[in-house]
Amino acid sequence: MRQQINLFQPQRQRHGVWLSAHSLAWGSGLLVLGLALASSLFWWGEQRELRELAGMRVEHADRSGEAVALQRQLEERRADSAVQIELDRLEAELAAKRRFLHSFDPLEGAQGQGFADVLSGLAQGRVEGVWLREIRITRRGELRFEGSATDPALVPRFVDALGQQSAFQGRDFRHLRIERMENARQVDFSLQTRGER
Repeated sequence: MRQQINLFQPQRQRHGVWLSAHSLAWGSGLLVLGLALASSLFWWGEQRELRELAGMRVEHADRSGEAVALQRQLEERRADSAVQIELDRLEAELAAKRRFLHSFDPLEGAQGQGFADVLSGLAQGRVEGVWLREIRITRRGELRFEGSATDPALVPRFVDALGQQSAFQGRDFRHLRIERMENARQVDFSLQTRGER
């Protein structure tokens, strides 16, 4: 004997389809809408950052231009100050050379007094690195000095220092000789004036 057992029980059966086409369409639509919203938010944020980046690039270009202009101004000022310093140095050197050459003016020569003023002027017109080996004062008032210096540039300074002393004002030097001996660091010089002032 055969017996059939029906295992299908209608009370245990679910009614309806779990995912219907209608709910699937609504879910897909919401998903597409959410993705579109997220995509537009990302796009809007990216556009805002691109605008900020463009603004920063413009500002960077402006600042770079300002920096270049300021660098040029700084270089011009440095060049101007360097030129001014060199000009001042050359003017001082030229004035010293003119005073030195003026001491050799051959047109003046007048009567003066004794030799005490000359020796006093020599003592006051001392220049470090210059020394005298011989001092001659003639009856006509001519002065002759022979000496040495550790550097040739000190001789014009010595002549200038003498010109600052009252005993030598109005006196003109007519002869200057500077010699450097072989293998010697110092120079020898002789200096001679015209007669009395």
